Amino acid sequence: MIAVPSSAQRCIDSFNGRILFMPSSYSRDTASFPAVGRSPWEPATPGLNLVTYYLLVLFSLTGLSTVLGRTVVLDARDVPADSSGEQLQCELASAGKPSLVVEQIVLDYLVAPGSNRVAAHGVRLLRRFEYNFKMAGVNVVMLHFISVAPDGTPSVDAAGRDILHLVEVYETTWRQWNTWMLHPATLVGLAAAAAATTGLLGARLPDTSP
Repeated sequence: MIAVPSSAQRCIDSFNGRILFMPSSYSRDTASFPAVGRSPWEPATPGLNLVTYYLLVLFSLTGLSTVLGRTVVLDARDVPADSSGEQLQCELASAGKPSLVVEQIVLDYLVAPGSNRVAAHGVRLLRRFEYNFKMAGVNVVMLHFISVAPDGTPSVDAAGRDILHLVEVYETTWRQWNTWMLHPATLVGLAAAAAATTGLLGARLPDTSP
C-alpha cells in the first residue's frame, strides 16, 4: 500500500470532485454538510499532494503496518452499477464495525450546489475499500462515487472526465490520533495509495504515460 510517486500523484489528480475524511463520530447535521460552502471534513486543495502522502506513511504507521504484514484488506472491489436500496445501504457501512458508515446527508453534500463542482443530479457508488491497519490501530472504510445526471449517465468536468468523489470514514483505537495524526489534510495519501495499488482506478483516469 506504499505507492511510488507517479502512482500516488496519478490517484491524487483523479479526484476532481469532493474529498471527505471523517472520524466515525462525525456530526450528521447541516452545519457539517452545508448546502453552500465547504464541510469541515473536506480538506483544502493545498493538502492534496505527494508530501501529504509520504508524511502519512511515515507518521501514521499505516505503511509500516502493511510492510510488516499487519494490515488486513477486508474489501477492495468495484461495486455493481445497479446497487440500490438495502444492498446499497450495506455497501455504505462496515459489516464488522457498524459505526463506520456513510449517511445520506453525506451523499447529498457531494452534489450540493455552491462550490466549483459540476452540477449533478446524484451520485453512484463506484468502488469500495475497507482496511484494518492493526499496527496503527486504524479501521477505514473508503468509498469512491461518481456524479450522475438524471438519466444515470456520468457527469463530466471540462476535460471530459467523470466527476470522482472520495469519502473515507475512519476509527482509531489510539484516541490521541483523532486530534492531529489523522487530520483530513494527512489522510489523502492513504486514499491515493489504496486506490493506486488495487488496480481499480479504471474510470476515465487521465493518461499519464510518457
